[in-house]
Amino acid sequence: MERRHRVLALVFAIAIAVPGIYIAVSFLSARQQVTIATYRQTASLPVWIAQDMGFFRNRGLDVQLLEFSGAGLAAHVLVTGGADVGGMPTVLALQNVEAGVPLRLVHATADWRAGTSQLLVRSSLPIRSLEDLRGRTIGFEDLATTCLPCVAFQRVFDANGIAITRVEVPDYKVEEALNASTVDAAVVTSPYNTFAVEHGAAYVLVDPRVGPEGDASVAAYGVTPPSGGLPEWMGSAAYWTTTSYLAAKPDVVHRVARAIADAAGWLRDPQNLQTARDVLIKYAGGLGTPSYFQAAARAVLDKTEWRSYPDGYVDWRAMEAQRDAFAVVGLVRGDADVRALVSNPWFQA
Repeated sequence: MERRHRVLALVFAIAIAVPGIYIAVSFLSARQQVTIATYRQTASLPVWIAQDMGFFRNRGLDVQLLEFSGAGLAAHVLVTGGADVGGMPTVLALQNVEAGVPLRLVHATADWRAGTSQLLVRSSLPIRSLEDLRGRTIGFEDLATTCLPCVAFQRVFDANGIAITRVEVPDYKVEEALNASTVDAAVVTSPYNTFAVEHGAAYVLVDPRVGPEGDASVAAYGVTPPSGGLPEWMGSAAYWTTTSYLAAKPDVVHRVARAIADAAGWLRDPQNLQTARDVLIKYAGGLGTPSYFQAAARAVLDKTEWRSYPDGYVDWRAMEAQRDAFAVVGLVRGDADVRALVSNPWFQA
């Protein structure tokens, strides 16, 4: 009799456990595997946050990140089928589209505020206007058109008939070049512009022709946000997928977009700033002291706005403005249909 009771108890326990096991297995099997190619730039931060803070997991996704040093590699992996979703600057996405690559937007990231790039003048020089820089040596991160801020600032000089001597100086060496009087001024991007000013090596040239807060790149490629205020370089970068993947797995793409939107909302909470810096340093950091990277992360995040688009890129006109600006400087033809690029089964621009 006792043995019979033990057998019945075991059967009863199994009967209770099986549904729970089935539910757990079903939940795990429901997780959709997604491969996302990221690159070491602040624009990738919402994706890194979504991974580390569990937003992808909360949306039923099992995400594998493929990490690359540059956007070109991340874009190449996406368009060649090595990833389901990939990040890249908007200009690169538009160039790919014009080359026949069938891309569709997943979620825009990293809106740059005015002051992200600035024209800095050596602190010992009494420069008050663009004209005072005529004939002087100006440092640029890159002399090629791949440097979008460089192109924007050069256009300002050209539009005002101011001839300068251009030399290539990487952003991280600008402060050294200014202190050594190798250059008289330089176009510098965050965080290096912040460092140069804080250390007394330079000051920002304030001239209304350059743009708000001396940022010609935001003036050239940006728009005024729907909420008002100063122009921003909205959607400077984004995460994309291919039309074939979107057609095959629209729900998965939507869940990726919603997870990134969740991460953007998390980034807007000031209480999360320190953790955001830590995650940025984890994925994008290189050689340097912890204090240096904390300062760099602070400077970069101070100039970045995060917006959430869980159900479609409602600010798609900002991307149209970029397309038109890029066409003016010859970076794209300007015939990409932005409305088609941002439209999907759950959103029609």
